[in-house]
Amino acid sequence: PDVILLDLMMPKLGGLGVLDKLNKAGNKAPVIIYTNLDTEEKKKEVMEKGAADFISKAHSNPQEVLQVIRKHLLSSA
Repeated sequence: PDVILLDLMMPKLGGLGVLDKLNKAGNKAPVIIYTNLDTEEKKKEVMEKGAADFISKAHSNPQEVLQVIRKHLLSSA
């Protein structure tokens, strides 16, 4: 994929587990976390684990989400 949009609240493995597996597999696509778990601690944790960006579902609109995705698509081109 060119970009990965990943939620943190998912059954079984969860977003952090997926992020860890992507890192171990050598993923090069930017991973954008899109979640309602928008505490500063959680944001810091996912960014330290290699996420390219963090979007709060509750504090964003579809245009803002697209803007972030486009930014990462253009920077990886």
